[in-house]
Amino acid sequence: DRSVSRGLGDVYKRQISQRMMEDGFACVLTTQLKGRTVLRICSIHPETTEDDIRHTIQRMDQYARALKKERVPNFS
Repeated sequence: DRSVSRGLGDVYKRQISQRMMEDGFACVLTTQLKGRTVLRICSIHPETTEDDIRHTIQRMDQYARALKKERVPNFS
């Protein structure tokens, strides 16, 4: 369900990035793209697999859903 990630504000994308870094699962950073903050995965390890990327995206989705459940102010 992609609707959870739609409408995420810049602050929440930064929070997802921070949580990913804190748990050590993956280094997902934020960057600016056409004036919007976006999450960025930069895979440079030659042994990274498609499943690794898939699991990283699933983890980001879990954090987005957790933020929504926490009812963080301004979370759309």
